[in-house]
Amino acid sequence: MIAPIISIMQKIMESIQGFIGADWGWGLAIIGLTFLMRLLIFPLTLMQNRTSAAIAAMQPELAKLQKKYKDDPDRLNLEMMDLYRQYKVNPMLGCLLPLIIQWPILMAMIRALDYDKLEGARFLSLTLGASGGLPMAIVAVGTTYLSMKFSPAMSSGQDAKAQNTSMLAMMGMMFFFAWRFSIAVSIYIITANLIGVLERYFVPRPAVQSEGAGSSEKR
Repeated sequence: MIAPIISIMQKIMESIQGFIGADWGWGLAIIGLTFLMRLLIFPLTLMQNRTSAAIAAMQPELAKLQKKYKDDPDRLNLEMMDLYRQYKVNPMLGCLLPLIIQWPILMAMIRALDYDKLEGARFLSLTLGASGGLPMAIVAVGTTYLSMKFSPAMSSGQDAKAQNTSMLAMMGMMFFFAWRFSIAVSIYIITANLIGVLERYFVPRPAVQSEGAGSSEKR
């Protein structure tokens, strides 16, 4: 099932490189394909933004509930579930969505970039088919940190432990793939991360309102 997707990705890169007509065009072809992939998942990015905005908006009410029912954990859980329902939000979605989105695309890209036409191609003095090694892994981890740090999910007020776990998991995964696979893969990872940072500033976070005004006062 993944083979046709890989073939399409490689044909897109061939088209971009053919338009440029130079060996270094393969590097731009990877960057161009990355932009197209990010555009494809843009609706999910908007969903993540809404989830993160909702979680941030509900934090004051959540803090009140935690204070009010600190000695009654069962009641607290029920009230929290009701609050999540009012804001129409899955509390784990904003934290896990980046991992859910990134994984299948990354797997397809790794397969697509294992391409004989990239083996000897060069871009910015780098051989795209060569192993990324430690230098590219460090850059990949650094840009992953920036992308995660400035993502809406990390500024939504979610549980800090869950956020840190998600960030460390993503950074570890990107380090492995950038170190283990070719420089072409590292370029994809770095480009995707930088696009993620730009999205943080150019994609507005929607305003979120809960169902039923004044619901917190009724509590």
